[in-house]
Amino acid sequence: LKESEQRLQAIVDNAPSLVYVKDDQGKYLMVNRQFEQLVGLDRAQIVGKTDFDIFPVKDAQKFQAQDKHVFGQGVLLESEEQVPEGNGREYYLTTKLPLSAYDEQAARVCGISTNITDRKKTEALRAGQQRILEEMSRGDRSFQQVLGAIVEFTENHCQGIRSSILLKK
Repeated sequence: LKESEQRLQAIVDNAPSLVYVKDDQGKYLMVNRQFEQLVGLDRAQIVGKTDFDIFPVKDAQKFQAQDKHVFGQGVLLESEEQVPEGNGREYYLTTKLPLSAYDEQAARVCGISTNITDRKKTEALRAGQQRILEEMSRGDRSFQQVLGAIVEFTENHCQGIRSSILLKK
């Protein structure tokens, strides 16, 4: 059994996604290396803790509500969520599934969260570019309106750049 657990831990530690298992009280039973890196704690500091011990209250409440839904309905749940990381937030596509169907002794939820931040940034860039092109293609738009769209796009997608001062008269 110990060897089987070690093998499973080695597999999940090498997965590119966050992988974690919680009991019906919301306590972490298992996490992988990527989860440790996200929260800045090692697994010995995480196992036995709840989301409220690790994440801001608002995020912990959301995660716990999702877990309760999975336990209560006994169904798989997919969601997009934002998680605090460093100076910003990262986007994750999360799948949570009940493990009670596989282990009658205890109710557990397994979560697999894949970082989709780059994809979300690309989608936002495309939407911003589309807006600029639409502004430019309309003959009834002034240069100031087109320039405003470019400035808004730049400020939203280039961290630390503030160019709206250029639009002031």
